[in-house]
Parts: sequence; structure tokens; C-alpha cells
Amino acid sequence: MASCPYRLPGPSSKFRHAQGTVLHRDSHITNLKGLNLTTPGESDGFCANRLRVAVPLLSSGGQVAVLELQKPGRLPDTALPTLQNGAAVTDLAWDPFDPHRLAVAGEDARIRLWRVPPEGLKEVLTIPEAVLTGHTEKIYSLRFHPLAADVLASSSYDLTVRIWDLQAGAERLRLQGHRDQAASHIPTCLQIFGLAWSPNGQQLATVCKDGHLRIYEPRSGSEPLQEGPGPEGARGARIVWVCDGHCLLVSGFDSRSERQLLLYSAEALAGGPLAVLGLDVAPSTLLPCYDPDTSLVLLTGKGDTRVFLYELLPEAPFFLECNSFTSPDPHKGFILLPKTECEVQEVEFARCLRLRQTSLEPVAFRLPRVRKEFFQDDVFPDTAVSWEPVLSAEAWLGGANGQPRLLSLQPPSMTPVSQAPREAPARRAPPSALYLEEKSDQQKKEELLSAMVAKLGSREDPLPQDSFEGVDEDEWAKYLAQIIVMGMQVVGRAFARALRQEFAASRAAADARGRTGHQSAAASNLSGLSLQEAQQILNVSKLSPEEIQKNYEHLFKVNDKSVGGSFYLQSKVVRAKERLDEELRIQAQEDREKEQPPKT
Repeated sequence: MASCPYRLPGPSSKFRHAQGTVLHRDSHITNLKGLNLTTPGESDGFCANRLRVAVPLLSSGGQVAVLELQKPGRLPDTALPTLQNGAAVTDLAWDPFDPHRLAVAGEDARIRLWRVPPEGLKEVLTIPEAVLTGHTEKIYSLRFHPLAADVLASSSYDLTVRIWDLQAGAERLRLQGHRDQAASHIPTCLQIFGLAWSPNGQQLATVCKDGHLRIYEPRSGSEPLQEGPGPEGARGARIVWVCDGHCLLVSGFDSRSERQLLLYSAEALAGGPLAVLGLDVAPSTLLPCYDPDTSLVLLTGKGDTRVFLYELLPEAPFFLECNSFTSPDPHKGFILLPKTECEVQEVEFARCLRLRQTSLEPVAFRLPRVRKEFFQDDVFPDTAVSWEPVLSAEAWLGGANGQPRLLSLQPPSMTPVSQAPREAPARRAPPSALYLEEKSDQQKKEELLSAMVAKLGSREDPLPQDSFEGVDEDEWAKYLAQIIVMGMQVVGRAFARALRQEFAASRAAADARGRTGHQSAAASNLSGLSLQEAQQILNVSKLSPEEIQKNYEHLFKVNDKSVGGSFYLQSKVVRAKERLDEELRIQAQEDREKEQPPKT
């Protein structure tokens, strides 16, 4: 068994950058009053199909409001027309093959089937289409068969799972085994937390308060085919088939009340979970919403503000974390709508309904993509036509199986991105931060000085200083101070040594021309510095950077000299830099020669 941390190393999901967005207020249903917040933890609290949503109300008599999703807006302040069940509602579910039929379970151990008019609920209904009786304790879970019409499974506090033929209005199968048969038939399971049909509709799995998972083949027998250890905590759990029916995902609690996910192989329950992922500590059970097309599961609890999102794999690392969705206020329920409700052009891979205290709002989960003009066929595989039955109840009960029809979600006007012409990859420069991190401090300071060279153009071009005898001493001292502050610590002893050599060379050149003193503009053949300029460098270089900043502060403020003068000074800086580079090379060579052992 693998134990997974919050962020898993290794492969990453292509959905990791998924973004959950609450859609515009125009699509919300508001002014919802009297919401029932006491439905059992085994129930999602409300249910929806592509047309309408059913919400239990707190009013007496087990009332259920039916709201039309195609008619958003503010609900009237007056009482809504409802379905009167006569007993508190414990769970409810829409028939996937009949959008007008709603199954409602009650605390009176009965299941009522309601027929909602095609135009919507206009008046209070008190007489259901049918009532299913047989359970001896209150019912807390309803699950329609994924492929066969008119087949419904229910679980109850009587510790049985019963499978109903709605066409005949009768119980057809009863699953046992949720009790200790070796202890005088005394129930030890106490409660069936959840049940789920396999994608092919051949098996049914349960998770129970006794800490066990069970898998049944209802048409083969009433006892479980497999059993395995489930979550240690007894606060609640949910179960769902994932990874094309090869695995089971269970959300529950550990012994310390931490919420966790457990992934099992459907072929080997007894071996325990393949992986366990701890999430957080919270009182409500995580309700999983699984999308078989993408292998993504959305998980949240009643009263939570965060929706976790994971891609599930049947092999390690099993859980790939994606961006979660966070809302500013807690929700009372969160369910997944059919795939056909997604806006494919916006790369919307899931649409959900979020139930708040007084409103219903749709939440779209989308994937940021660059070439959205193409159909993202890697995100939208062919989806199962879940609204069409494959079998009748009679055929399924007789042993027949089937597979759902698949439907492409590709709009006729869009080309699959897998067939789109390839774009020439744009050349991208490395980020400047990364570029600087790879360089030493000395290289950074050297490059700072070298940046001035780029402004001067070709070294071979005629220089403006050829027409100047010199510049103002203060302006030159300003440039000298800037050079010292930027570069003195870089070149160290070599800097001072080069300055002394430059001064000597400049004086020799001036003496040869007979133009010594302040008026001399004679330059050395090393870097072109005049005697006056070399003297200024030598004077300034004797100061520390702090002293330079203090003594020459007025020179750092404004440079109002002519463009020619500034260009002249920049060219001098360039030549001085070249001279210092040469001196550094000589010093490095001398240091290497000193380090070599003497020849014998």
C-alpha cells in the first residue's frame, strides 16, 4: 500500500491548471428559502439532471421543490409548488433515462416515484406515480442502474440492499451479508454508508460502518463475492467505481478523524488499498463527483469551501493533484451535471451545481489552452450516451449485458487539435532572473560596466573626443566616481596598479610633447588617457566608495553637459575598462606562474 502526501512527485496531470469559475449571476437561481440542511450524510442533499434540480425543503411533510435550470433568476417570495412526500426526505435521485421521473426515499422506509410535468411543476403534487415498499427501516441511499431502464438499488438501516423493477413496481433482488452470520445473526455492520454500481452494471459495491468493503454480483447471489478492509473511522464514507471499473475509490476517515481517500483494485479487495491519500481534518464526509471521461474526481463536503480535484490512475502514483476550487462561503451541496452541459469551445470539461444557503449557482471547470479555436480531443474523448438505456429491466434481470453508445463532443465547425498544423516554435530567451543567478558577483559587476560599451557603436568609428582638448574637471570626476563605486571592489589591487601605470604613461607622453600641467591633453598610447584625466583617476581611487559618495555627492545629481562631452567621457570609460581588463589578464598569468612548482 502506498501512502501519498499532499503533493506527489513524478508525473503531473494535464488538468493540473484547471480553473473553477462561478458563472455569471444571470445563470443563478436565487431567493431560495427554507432549504433542508438535515438530510443524512449519505445523501448529496439535492440532485439535478440537464433540465431541473430537486431540493428538499425544511417544511413538514417531506416537501421537495423542483426548479427549472432553464429558467434562472429570482424565485418568488411566495411558497413554491412542491412534491409532498408525507415523511422526511433522506435521499433523492433523478432517473437517468427519464428526466421527468424523480425517486425520493423517506424515513418511513418507502420510496416514492414522482412524475414531473414536462413544462415543470406548477402546483403541489401529493400523489406519487408509484410507492415501493419492502424495507423495514428508513432508507438512506438510492442509485439507478447505469445501463438498464427501470432498475433502482436502495440501502436501508435494515442492512439490506434491495433492487427494484420500477416497471413492475416490485422488489426483485435482495443483497445480504452486512451482518455477522457467526454471531447468532446479530447485526454488526450497523450502517451501510454508501453503494455504487459498476460502469457495466454487472456488480455493486458497498462501504459500511463496520470498516469493510463488499462487492456483489446481484444476479448471481445475495452474498458478497469479495470483502476487504475499508476506512478505519466510523463517521461516514462514500464509494465510487473509477478507472474504467478496474478500481474503487473510497472517501472516509482514519482513526484520528482525518479525511482520506483510499484506492482499491476491484479484483483484490482483501489485499487492502493500493494507495491512501490524507487530506485534512473536517467533520463532513467528502462527496465524490467522478468524471469517467477524464478520470477526474471532484471532492467536497457539506459546509466546505474547497473542492479538491484529482486525476486518478490505476498505477503509481495513483493520485495526481490538480488546482482546487475555493469559494468565499460554505456550500450545502455540490454535484456534477451531465457532460453535454459543458461548453466545449471554452475547454470546459466539467460543469457542476453549487447549492448555497439561499441560491444555486453553476460552476464551470475549464482548462487554459492556447489554441482554443481547435477541438481539444485529448480533453474530450467520446462520451457515453448516459441518457439512453441499453437494456430493459427484464433483459438485465434475465442475465443480459450491454455497452453504452458513444458520442463525439466535437462541434461540426471545429478541427481536432491533433490534426491542427504545427506552429513553428518561438525562440525564447532564458528568464533574466535565471541568467543572473548563474553568474558570479564579479561577472555581474563586469557586465554592468560593459553595458556602457554597447552604446558607443563600433570601436573603429571616429570618436567625438578627437575634436576636444578636454572637458570640465567636475564632469570627468563625476564619471570617475561612478566607475570607482561600481568597479573598485571588482578589480582590487589590479585597479590601483593600472592607475599608477596610466599616470606614468600619460606624464611621459605629455613631457615628450612639452605640454605638461593642467592644459595638457596629451594621451598615453595605452588607453588614450591624458595626464589630467589620469591624475583625476589616481586622486579619486585613493578614496573608499563611501568617501567618494560623500565628497562627490553633488556630481551624482545632474549631468547638464553637452552630448558631445558626455560621449567623450563614455569613450574614455571604455578605453579605461579595456586597459583594466588587460591588467587583470596579466595579473592572472603572474598568479598562475607563482603557483607552479619550481623546475628541478
